Amino acid sequence: MDNQKIIWASVGVLAVLIIAGGAWWMSRGEVPTRNLGTLTEPVTATDWRKGGAEAVVEIVEYSDFECPACAAYYPILNQLVVEYPEEVALIYRYFPLPQHASAELTAAFAEAAGRQGKFWEMHNIMFDNQSAWTISSAADNEALFKTYAGQIGLNLAQLEADLADPTILAHIRAEYQSGAASGVDSTPSFFINGERIINPRRYEDFVALIEGQLSPVSGATSTNEL
Repeated sequence: MDNQKIIWASVGVLAVLIIAGGAWWMSRGEVPTRNLGTLTEPVTATDWRKGGAEAVVEIVEYSDFECPACAAYYPILNQLVVEYPEEVALIYRYFPLPQHASAELTAAFAEAAGRQGKFWEMHNIMFDNQSAWTISSAADNEALFKTYAGQIGLNLAQLEADLADPTILAHIRAEYQSGAASGVDSTPSFFINGERIINPRRYEDFVALIEGQLSPVSGATSTNEL
């Protein structure tokens, strides 16, 4: 084969690879990908949960309060629970990333707030104000988070005592390890009915997955087909 034919053959192969790669890139994230791992730690009564008590669809989120993507998903998840009040339950689990200076601190405040029945209130105020505290150090944030605690009506003396309890940090780190055992390496990471999903970038993507679970034939139809 002469040099010109070799060049044109190479160009043709390269074009095919570019087209195929472009198609793959455009498709990734457009539809949630399934079958990427399973939840190793089942949902229990000790999990932080909101939504239907007998929900058919359980969404487990491994999350970090300092994670910008988690803050972006926060209103989407709230909307799902509002739109499917009986059918869907959201379960929040801690996955504080080591590169985030205040990740464990925010989780500790949320867990301590939970002891006073205010986990979701602290969860919400952390995400609502994320842009205000992520620019500060953990030392500065501790004082700020105590003002949040006052705003949601926590007993501050009890909060201080609970924050000093080493079992809180142990629980947070145990949840991190349960996520790692399930293949979680970034936040947020989601599991629907024990099966991991990746990149449901839009509210509509979540709805499609939920409707697939609620369908009368969902037991026989895998949501891998979405």
